[in-house]
Amino acid sequence: MHLPRFQGEGIFCILTHEVGHAVGFLSLATQTGTFQVQSGSASTTYSTMLYTKYDSLLTNQEGQSIVEKAGNGNTAFTLGETLSLGDTGLTVYNPTTWSEGSSMAHIDSTSDPDALMQYSISPDTYHRTLTDGEVGLMRSMGWNMVPEPATATLSLLGLAALALRRRRC
Repeated sequence: MHLPRFQGEGIFCILTHEVGHAVGFLSLATQTGTFQVQSGSASTTYSTMLYTKYDSLLTNQEGQSIVEKAGNGNTAFTLGETLSLGDTGLTVYNPTTWSEGSSMAHIDSTSDPDALMQYSISPDTYHRTLTDGEVGLMRSMGWNMVPEPATATLSLLGLAALALRRRRC
């Protein structure tokens, strides 16, 4: 089944966004402002603090790492608080009401309205790629980001490959 162009591009955007979560745009913060592991519905908290590389880049308005602030079960942040992602100029989506699956794991649209990793995009948005801020964030998380070659460069390489192949035949 072939999807119409606009639907295919929309699916591409969604898939790219979800791959973004798989490669690191992921937070283990809880709605209580901690990084503590809880056992199912039990109210007891283990002493182990779990957080991601993405979480380790989160800082409050005073520039303090919220992971370091969390310490051993301490509240690291409050809902609605502005939290920055390292020195990228991006802030994290942290609404005053916790949104399971969205809070803390997305870019706040006020810091980058074109971000691929926003928690929500308009229905008429069909194609989106990582912005410069998001690429910087990926680098901060340890990814080696290689710029996409320009179309002209790829075309020249393709022509050179065809010319070499033709000579050998």
